[in-house]
Amino acid sequence: MIPDPVLAKAAITIVTLTLKNESLQGAVRRKIGFDPLQRAVAAALKAAVTELETDYPEWVAALFDESFLTKEAAPVFAAVVTRGRDASATELARRYVKSLGPSRTAQQSVRRTERVAGVALAAYTAEIRRHDTYRSFAYFPRRTRRT
Repeated sequence: MIPDPVLAKAAITIVTLTLKNESLQGAVRRKIGFDPLQRAVAAALKAAVTELETDYPEWVAALFDESFLTKEAAPVFAAVVTRGRDASATELARRYVKSLGPSRTAQQSVRRTERVAGVALAAYTAEIRRHDTYRSFAYFPRRTRRT
């Protein structure tokens, strides 16, 4: 099992990436609050880890370590929270393989990792969408830039 402090740290990174627009950060903090969104993300990460422990126990420590969750994986998980953006199991797998360093068999490694990444993303997405905080954020009005 991944320790809760690691999941909490990853959740902070993911929420920060999600709210990288400062005006959006202020508005969301006033309406929803940073902590509830962070707790929803942490719960979704925990659901992903739990699913992997059931289906792919050998991958949990490899795929869900603190470094990967707070660096390479965070933008992919943030995409799930951000309305209008899809997260890709291929992208998560690609980031994982890239984090391991250069390899001649990188493409094969991505294909092997993709199924596991898909299970993790599906569990994360299902859990985050169950939370009222996510639904409030997903339908939060956003300003669009005019060009």
